[in-house]
Amino acid sequence: MGLELRERWSAQPLWARWVLAVYLIGLFEGTGSHVADLVRGGIYAYAAFHHVSLQVFFVSLVVLDPLAAAAGG
Repeated sequence: MGLELRERWSAQPLWARWVLAVYLIGLFEGTGSHVADLVRGGIYAYAAFHHVSLQVFFVSLVVLDPLAAAAGG
């Protein structure tokens, strides 16, 4: 798997590798931010958002961000 991944990366143009790297860094930074919010505020970290759907969305990003990074990488 490692060799196949390395071959796929090397086949991409340099600009595409940079874009993907920035994308992955952003997703992992977002995951860390949401985890830190949940550690500080618990499940009610996003209580300032009045709509429950937004609160659920931001809490779910703890799982969805790494999944998106794994799919993109």
